[in-house]
Amino acid sequence: MLTKFKKNIRKIPVVSGLAKLVYDWRQEKRLRKKVAGFLAAGSLPYASIAPPQYTVGYEPTIRCNLRCKMCYQGQTRALRRSELGTDEVMEIFEKLKRKTAAIKLVGGEPMVRDDILKLLNFWYKNNTRTILQTNCTLINANNIKTIKQLTNITDVLTSLDGPPELHDVIRGVPGAFDKLKQAIELLKKSRPDIPITVFATILPWDNLDDLLRLIDVVKGLGLGTLNLIFEQVYSAEEVRAAKNVFTNIFGWSEDNYRLNTQVKESFFPVGFSAAKFKNKLKEARFYGLKKGCFVNFVPFNYYRQPAKYLNGGPGRPFCLKLLAPELRVNQTGDVIWCDVIEKSFGNLLEKTPDQIWLSDEYQKFRNYLYKNSLPICRRCCKAMYV
Repeated sequence: MLTKFKKNIRKIPVVSGLAKLVYDWRQEKRLRKKVAGFLAAGSLPYASIAPPQYTVGYEPTIRCNLRCKMCYQGQTRALRRSELGTDEVMEIFEKLKRKTAAIKLVGGEPMVRDDILKLLNFWYKNNTRTILQTNCTLINANNIKTIKQLTNITDVLTSLDGPPELHDVIRGVPGAFDKLKQAIELLKKSRPDIPITVFATILPWDNLDDLLRLIDVVKGLGLGTLNLIFEQVYSAEEVRAAKNVFTNIFGWSEDNYRLNTQVKESFFPVGFSAAKFKNKLKEARFYGLKKGCFVNFVPFNYYRQPAKYLNGGPGRPFCLKLLAPELRVNQTGDVIWCDVIEKSFGNLLEKTPDQIWLSDEYQKFRNYLYKNSLPICRRCCKAMYV
């Protein structure tokens, strides 16, 4: 009787939301403790020996069928049109397969590749956990049949940035919402075991006033969580400061790397402030609690202190990528640090993952981020101020 009562009470939106708030708080506390211990160790793990396995973020393509307002990769997409063919990708996958604990296929939009199901099938045969990050507009009644069979796909990450009409405007293509909705319905019917994680980028000029309507839409799609992420945008001065570090500390010339980011001199409309921003975020979280849709923030410290998102400090942004062995591979097979700092540390057609990981240049960059921070990391979704 008591067990049944507990189950029923958890179905009440506010109770369920409060339980998630407690869980969220505990997760944040664990993460802070983990980072504190990681920094207290005084040195990075796997600095002189290769890790047994990596988590891999793989960009099979940088192409995309949408034209999103906030896409920092879109700023340089025209310069990065080349990508590997199927055989070359498979050659890289063969090198990675014994060293990969999990792989996330990202983009661009991975589903624009004609061979994407073949690429996904490789990891199915290798029994490797696979995460698919997609805008969902290209998942349809035909390819869902194959996706249904690929039981190695454990998560689908997608984006929804506003109510239907606003989502289409932000994504730059009419009908984007309808296709997203159709894909979510297909996934829920064919693969109810796959959690669908929805992210929305907060754009102060576009969707900040529509967050409550967005929560209603997410709830209407049968999803219980909305993850709000913060636009990765920087001033020209912050970009210059990062380039100075690359030149003076690492000796990189500007033709050896690319910064994929949006540059703006003002992050909020005139008259807006960090305090108003925080009130909007709090309003969204508590509205979500009432509606049974938990609103999460990535990273959480920007929700707690939005002034850090705007101005940085006190403290410095710590790169959470350092906590576990992770490789980011772009569409030409280069191992880069992240999709913003596109500097090749070596190509997987020419070297093994371990050779690139243990290279002096890669380890020097890891060690720098362990002890310092870059201006270009201040608003990253993987930043935590310490």
